[in-house]
Amino acid sequence: MSDKPETDPQMIAFALRTIGSFNFSRHSLLEMVPDSVLNYLNDDNPEIRKEEAVNCTKVMLISTDTASKVIVGEILEKLLVVGIADPDSNIRKTVLASLDTRFDYHLAQPENLRSLFIALNDEVFEIRELAITVIGRLTTRNPAYVMPSLRKT
Repeated sequence: MSDKPETDPQMIAFALRTIGSFNFSRHSLLEMVPDSVLNYLNDDNPEIRKEEAVNCTKVMLISTDTASKVIVGEILEKLLVVGIADPDSNIRKTVLASLDTRFDYHLAQPENLRSLFIALNDEVFEIRELAITVIGRLTTRNPAYVMPSLRKT
């Protein structure tokens, strides 16, 4: 372990957990996420990746203006990649569990639905269950894309 806090995984995870506990409801932090925070989703340490996934969903929910919808869509795409490809099943489960109805507009987009359909093949049953729950919820938003794909699986 290093003495420098920026390279200490436990310190980074603690910092991310602390940031996640703050109430930023009056401040839009969305602009800082793509440039400075998303790189933690690719960290070698699973605890850091998990904390970052939780923080990203919290920050995305705060922003409601139209300009931020593009950024939310980009962040959500990166989170979905983590949700289907992370080697740690707890992180995949955390990401999929955090995708509540407030993200449905973005999740119903075809590229995000494709990622969710990939999650149906996960080795962990709970993750497959979370994926089918989200996909089922999205049938009302994009039935033309969801229904044919569900029939194939």
